[in-house]
Parts: sequence; structure tokens; C-alpha cells
Amino acid sequence: MIVIEDVKVTNKGHKQCVICDQEKSEGIHLVEQFICEDCERQIVLTDPDDMYYHYYLKKMRKVRIPTVN
Repeated sequence: MIVIEDVKVTNKGHKQCVICDQEKSEGIHLVEQFICEDCERQIVLTDPDDMYYHYYLKKMRKVRIPTVN
């Protein structure tokens, strides 16, 4: 079982997106982080030649896989 510790849950079940830092209710959990539907869609549709590609790449570096000690 994975415990989601780093996702900030706010009023009415909204969570803070690790990409846009906005509070949203719909999205996915990737490891221990939340990514809203809007950002997920943009990440999937962004071409590597697009100037936003590196922006999303930098933001995705916040997503860390927990290590087992």
C-alpha cells in the first residue's frame, strides 16, 4: 500500500497540483504527488520541441520515487 503523504488536501477534496500549484479536485496521483487533469493533458500533448516541454520536465522532477531503507 502506498501512503500519499506529500499531497496537500484542501477544502472539498481539492488537492494541490505539483505542476501548476493550483487546487484541483480531478487528476492523478503519481507516486506521492498529485497532477491535475489540465496539467496531465498538457504534459501528454506537449511536443519535445515546444518551449513548455522543459518547464514540464523541470516540474516533474519534484516527483520522487520513495527509497526503501
